Amino acid sequence: MKPEKLFNKNLILLWQGQFISLLGTEIVTIVVILWLKENTGLATLMGLSTALFTLSTVIFSPLGGSFADRHSRKLIIVSCDLIGGLTNLLLFVILLINKELILLNIICIILAQVILGTIGGFFEPAVFASIPDIVPKNKIESANSLKGITQHLSALLGNSVGGLLFVIFHTPFLFLFNGISYILSALSEMFMTIPQAVKEHKDGRNKNIFKNIKEGLIYIWGKKGLRSIILSITLVNFFSTPFIIILPYFLEDRLKIGIEWYGYILGIYSAGSIFGFILTSIIKIPKKLRFLILTGGMILFGLLLMSIGFINDLFPLICISISLGIIFAFINVISETTILINTSSSFRGRIFGITSMLSTALVPLGMLLSGIIFDLIRKNLFILFFGLGVLFLISIFFVFGNKDVNKYISYET
Repeated sequence: MKPEKLFNKNLILLWQGQFISLLGTEIVTIVVILWLKENTGLATLMGLSTALFTLSTVIFSPLGGSFADRHSRKLIIVSCDLIGGLTNLLLFVILLINKELILLNIICIILAQVILGTIGGFFEPAVFASIPDIVPKNKIESANSLKGITQHLSALLGNSVGGLLFVIFHTPFLFLFNGISYILSALSEMFMTIPQAVKEHKDGRNKNIFKNIKEGLIYIWGKKGLRSIILSITLVNFFSTPFIIILPYFLEDRLKIGIEWYGYILGIYSAGSIFGFILTSIIKIPKKLRFLILTGGMILFGLLLMSIGFINDLFPLICISISLGIIFAFINVISETTILINTSSSFRGRIFGITSMLSTALVPLGMLLSGIIFDLIRKNLFILFFGLGVLFLISIFFVFGNKDVNKYISYET
């Protein structure tokens, strides 16, 4: 039986587990980068560590999604936090004992990053697929907003305190604290109840996991509206990436201000996203307006990207960063809620896993292409941002230019 309230025991336990896991991941990412810089001075290792973490999540998200549809989502969530906790504790012991063996420590840290990235590929699809089963149907949008707030709040806090904690504490003890928090989170999640019917073959064995992924791809391809929503999420992530990569050049070369504003601007963007998620949790968007708000948000997103090329002052950049964050929140909530409402429970994990893989896989490509193109156009900021906005708007026109998308988005809650 589904609960009648949004903030019930199961959602609260799931929320705190997700928050601790995401916050720990953000802090560890910062700490690992700073540790590698301090002990090796090699940017290559810093990039390799982050790339392997991201790549692990990308590769295992479809597998994690398929797993979440065929096995207990509660067990997956609890197991991921336990493995994350044990990984951090083991790393604490290794770094504490082998202080002088830098090469061994580097290998262990990178392996730990791969393990934690892989865990994320299983953890997030299980969380996403569980939401509709533990909240009332008319509260799914609000629950999705809470999920978004959790993600961006953990990123904001993790980025803010990660560097400070690295300075105050010795690196090994940060892994100790993080490991303990993961395990405490797992213990609390054991008290969750997530209703789920796990289907099996007549012989009692679960289907081949790769066949499940294939079924998910066929399911997506058979629904034009779902395809368009997933493509729109992928496009937003892909076209947002150059903003993050080229921003340092924009701040130093165009605005003539210190590089410390790079972190400030990203924090302002996250704050805008949090505010947007809060708004979407309070305001119930009428079904007839969802398509209009989503397409309008996409168009405004593209126009704001174009406008960055025109500005020469800090204040307009701050306003644009806040606006982009708010728009992202509305796009995210409407898109993910649409997918949750229109996807059966037996497919939710796979659909989220595949969506996560597609949207995340293009991020490294966006980073690479933005750098190459920026160099080819001789670091012309106006051409880059204006061109990005135009290409994004053209892409969105083709994605949302059919009636099937409007019908799919106008879901009932």
